[in-house]
Amino acid sequence: LDSMAKIPDIVKYAVDNNQPAIAITDHGYMSGFVDFVKECKAYGIKPIIGEEAYEVDNMYEKNDTKEHTQYRHHLILLAKNKEGLQNLFKISSLAATEGFYKKPLIEIERIKQEGWGKGIICLSACMAGRLSKLVEQNNFEEAIKWYNKMTETFENVYIEIQSHPNDIQMELNKRLLKLADMVNTDNIVVTSD
Repeated sequence: LDSMAKIPDIVKYAVDNNQPAIAITDHGYMSGFVDFVKECKAYGIKPIIGEEAYEVDNMYEKNDTKEHTQYRHHLILLAKNKEGLQNLFKISSLAATEGFYKKPLIEIERIKQEGWGKGIICLSACMAGRLSKLVEQNNFEEAIKWYNKMTETFENVYIEIQSHPNDIQMELNKRLLKLADMVNTDNIVVTSD
C-alpha cells in the first residue's frame, strides 16, 4: 500500500530476473492478495502470501495522545502452507475488526494463545520492528526475550536485516547479526522495502 511499484511490475521483474517466487506484504492488511496470486500464476511465479502486521502490547487500547502513544511495531508474517494462510487470514481479520484503532493492531500474545503462528514464517521486520528497536537501543537482554517469544509463537522466525546503504541501517545490521550469534541462530534474511 505504500509502494510505488504495482503488482504487474513486481511480477514482471521476477520473471525478467528468473526469480521462482516473490512476496508482497501490505501494511496491516492483505489487500493485494487476490490480484497478486492471479498475476503470479499467469507467469508461473510462486506467490508467497503475507502481510506486514502492526504488532502492539494491547490491541484493545484506544488511547493515543501527546502524553501517551502505544508504538505500532512492524512484523512480517508469511504463509508457508495452507494452515499458515488460514492463520494469516485469522490474524488479519482480528486486527482489522477487534484491534482496529487508526491501524489494524494485533498482539503476539493473542496469536500465541490462539495457536495462529502455525504455518507462519515470521521476519523481525525493518527498523520499525520491535526487535530492531530493542537492538538499536543496545537492549540485548530484552531483544533476546522478544526473539524467544517470537520463536515460541511462530513456526519459523528469521532476523531481518536490510540492504539500505546508510549509516544507521549498517550499524543496526551489525547489532542484529550480533543478536543472531547471541541466540545461536543462522536464521537471517536480507530484505529491501
